Amino acid sequence: PPSSERERMLVCEWQDFANSSDHRRQVPRVIEGATVDRSVSVDEISLAIHGSIDRMDKLLNNAKRWVGPISVAIYTKSAQQIQESFNFFKANARALSKVSFHFFFEKILVEKDKLYPHNYVRNCALNFTYAEYVIILDMDFVPNRRAYGDLKTLVKTDKNVRGKLQNRTVMVMPAFETSLIFENEDDMTLGLAPPSKPELLRAVHVDETVEAFHLTKFAPGHGPTNFDKWYNFNEDTSYDIEWDEGFEPYVLAKREGLPWFWTNFRGFGKNKLSWYEDLDVMEYNFAVLRDFFVFHIGTSSVSGKFPWWTGYEYSKVFQVFLDVKARDLNPQKN
Repeated sequence: PPSSERERMLVCEWQDFANSSDHRRQVPRVIEGATVDRSVSVDEISLAIHGSIDRMDKLLNNAKRWVGPISVAIYTKSAQQIQESFNFFKANARALSKVSFHFFFEKILVEKDKLYPHNYVRNCALNFTYAEYVIILDMDFVPNRRAYGDLKTLVKTDKNVRGKLQNRTVMVMPAFETSLIFENEDDMTLGLAPPSKPELLRAVHVDETVEAFHLTKFAPGHGPTNFDKWYNFNEDTSYDIEWDEGFEPYVLAKREGLPWFWTNFRGFGKNKLSWYEDLDVMEYNFAVLRDFFVFHIGTSSVSGKFPWWTGYEYSKVFQVFLDVKARDLNPQKN
């Protein structure tokens, strides 16, 4: 049975949802850590993360590395998962003291609904944070140590970085992963992630235990970051790059004005990439932060198969949407 008034209220909300004609429902800020400050928004930076309850253990890695606010959307398909979510929070209340949890309810009505709705829950986490700036991460990525304090200082004191963020530039945090082979994902711990850039450079060039994320598997995904330049760059706190087709980095961005993620992409394929294509149409610029990065803790693959309908959705629906949006934004170009 529910053990708190808030849990009982959410279970009642679920029951109301289950008996309604709603296909989906968002319930924001259901659980908030003890030190979440709703009054702070200007200059605040939050992680925006999504996941299902069976992946929440990975959130603890982010809570250890990021001492600022974290907005988490939990994909929920049953009342049992609500209880599991509250149990997780109670068991880790101190570690999650700056985390706000939002619940995204969904009914499985058609075959497509069985696939994880990345972009619905990304939008949920993005929409319900108070912060002026966001870093939209997947659950199995963590930022470098001290990233929160150092980024807040950078945004406040570096006029160049602040000016870019205020004027439609997203700041890329280069992505890395271990080059070691693990048979069991549970063996991949936070200790794999270098805490700082000097230690990461040593792991890349000396120990050869770290490499750029998926660069050898799918170069367009992160290639435009220009890792060779980043390794040796000391001239400024960031450098400009050009977006290219296939590029889907992890970024720091000003939340106001960002597009929503296209929700019809579910499961493997196009779910994050489509957002960057939208940014490109909106004439966002891209720059790479010199001293910051994110690190993947978990097994990964780029060999997944697209659901049969993804190609049609991408070429016949989403691309038409982008064409219309481009004409609306720049009528003189057409």
